[in-house]
Amino acid sequence: MEQVEKKRKKVDLLSFQRTLNTHFLDIFESKKTDLTFDSEDQQEADLGLEAVASGLQFFLPLKTLKTISMDNSFEDSIFTKSWILGFNQLRGEIYTIGDFEKVVDLIMEGKSGNIKSRLSPEARIVYLKDNNSKMAFSLSKIKLDYTAELTSIFKFTGSNSSLAWTLADGVEFETFVNKQKMSAKEWSIMNDLNALVTLESNLHDVEEKLQSVKDVNLLYFIRDVYLDANGARPVFVLNTNNLTNYLANVSPY
Repeated sequence: MEQVEKKRKKVDLLSFQRTLNTHFLDIFESKKTDLTFDSEDQQEADLGLEAVASGLQFFLPLKTLKTISMDNSFEDSIFTKSWILGFNQLRGEIYTIGDFEKVVDLIMEGKSGNIKSRLSPEARIVYLKDNNSKMAFSLSKIKLDYTAELTSIFKFTGSNSSLAWTLADGVEFETFVNKQKMSAKEWSIMNDLNALVTLESNLHDVEEKLQSVKDVNLLYFIRDVYLDANGARPVFVLNTNNLTNYLANVSPY
């Protein structure tokens, strides 16, 4: 086990970014090969980026990303809403650049404010692999992480049109999830998820909610849920497919 832990050394994000554009899939595969897995859950683990938005921690698996840009330049979009920063051309294709922080605000609050943000020096633009959406997001405060090092709480068992979760094997919600260690917003989401699992129900009204920008449930954009390395705060695996489908139907003006 000690030898396994040594192999799980943290990757320096800056050096990782220098080669990520051409090699990140190779890095992902080599990471899986290098690690010794002890359980079936770990065999399904993902390498990805962890980002913070609206006070919540999100995880974007590398397998859902096309590339991470080292160049934050893009064409500004003056007349669009603040969650759209602008547009950029990547390998001959036009991508819409969304401000991930404001996109989450849009989902949570039904609005994203009127003032567009400026990218900080440490921010990065990540391009999604989905060939239909042509979406990219600006992310700040990102770090490379591996889900095998997190505590699995909820496993996503639904599909893009039918949402359902189960508790991870061996997990008791009251034992693992501590209200005092997370924000009220995080606790509300975790409690809603637990209620859905307990009632063995799903979000039948999600599609109806998507007809309006307001009152869209964040659960529609979540897949698996973990606790962070400290076993305290939730980390939500982003459902990028549902997110891009939703944004495609939101007016940019």
